[in-house]
Amino acid sequence: MSSYYILTLDTTPPDVTIDAPATVIPGMRSGIYINGSEPIAEYQEIYIVDSNGTRHDLTFLYQPENNRFYGALNFLGYPFGLATIYARLKDNVHNLSSLASAVIDIRNVSPLIYSLIVAPLPSLLDVTAMKSLVDVLRMPGLLDMSESNRLLMVQGIPDWFKSQAKE
Repeated sequence: MSSYYILTLDTTPPDVTIDAPATVIPGMRSGIYINGSEPIAEYQEIYIVDSNGTRHDLTFLYQPENNRFYGALNFLGYPFGLATIYARLKDNVHNLSSLASAVIDIRNVSPLIYSLIVAPLPSLLDVTAMKSLVDVLRMPGLLDMSESNRLLMVQGIPDWFKSQAKE
């Protein structure tokens, strides 16, 4: 009787995707996910190259149950302009992924409103007017509206607009 073994080798690295906001404002916390296509190891190579070409090495929170890493950045100290985040991961048998990347636009907006505003919109300031203002500023994502036309969050809009939202 002969004995033999069938050995299957996993030499396929994980696919990596980066879920990051397209535009960020320094001082406002932005969540970034680095996702693996299969179970991943704790190894991470994550860094950002800013618009000046400076590399910023990062360490993200390992979330093995979701095959990902998570980081929350405020982008303070980064120059304005386009930055690229890069990530490389290993799967649980140490196959190294290719280098994934995503571009993030770091914008200068002042003054910033850091607090969450929850208030009905006043009649003189309607949803269309606010969305038009956002379009003019070319800053997508500054205004979040609920389905009931309540102002949920304003980011980077002058204090005058904050004063228009009444409890």
